[in-house]
Amino acid sequence: MAPTRVSVSTVQENSGDRRYNPEDTVLFAILLHIARPSVTLPNITVWRASGKASTGTPSKKTSREFAFDRMFVLGDISESRCFVVFAESAAMSRRYLQYAEFSIGTVVGVLEPVILEKFLSNELENPIVNVRFPFQPATQAVPGSFDLSLHGQVGYHQFRFHNLQLTITSAMVVYPTCSGELCDRRSDEPNKPCVCVEKPPQAGWSVSARIIPDNDGIDFGNEYTSWAMAKLFVSQPTLELPASLIIQQGLRAAVRDIVGRVNVDGGWTVAGWFKCRSAPAKRRRELRTW
Repeated sequence: MAPTRVSVSTVQENSGDRRYNPEDTVLFAILLHIARPSVTLPNITVWRASGKASTGTPSKKTSREFAFDRMFVLGDISESRCFVVFAESAAMSRRYLQYAEFSIGTVVGVLEPVILEKFLSNELENPIVNVRFPFQPATQAVPGSFDLSLHGQVGYHQFRFHNLQLTITSAMVVYPTCSGELCDRRSDEPNKPCVCVEKPPQAGWSVSARIIPDNDGIDFGNEYTSWAMAKLFVSQPTLELPASLIIQQGLRAAVRDIVGRVNVDGGWTVAGWFKCRSAPAKRRRELRTW
């Protein structure tokens, strides 16, 4: 029998009941972001609500710091909320990722999730989900659409747009990058530790491009580097070549051709996350897309 699909809000509402049984449930979510400890972030601060936070009126909030190996930020595909899964050791990170070559943007199944009133934000956003099983491949799960203006609280938030018309220009090969899959070969934050668990020893390459939505009222940034994006425009045999053999004009011709076809055939799906770092009056957003 297939597991029962649940949302993060349903899990949070029911987890406070000691009679709650998460057996044979699954929470489908997009893997939006992965972080590792760094010099500037050696530990993470977690907030705990005393009382029932799902009612919106916890009696008390307390915080503590703890060490971690990897932090996974995921977006529920059935609603707009994001949640967090922590791996406290390298062995736990490997166990979560053992069933497939996951990467940023992958839809995963989180089996038998439980939330114990712990949150990443002091505004009690981004509940921390306890996970006992590895992430499951979930290629058949279809995400809904959420825009950029749904949220105002501190923490991670997601957005998804379907059927967008895009202009993609200035495509170029980026070398060197990580050679792994999990990190999506991002090269915009070279001072942060790579999140890949395993990867070939040699350097890899990726593709950078300017992505501009043609739809009015939608703006999610400008230039991105992404291995997942490279796979949209480059054939598998070419992906296996060294960066020095990739012809830039050929890459740009392929991008123009594919973008034109997809725009005519219904458009693109764009998903990503943003992070509100302060109260609404002093808002600063950090935006990422894939």
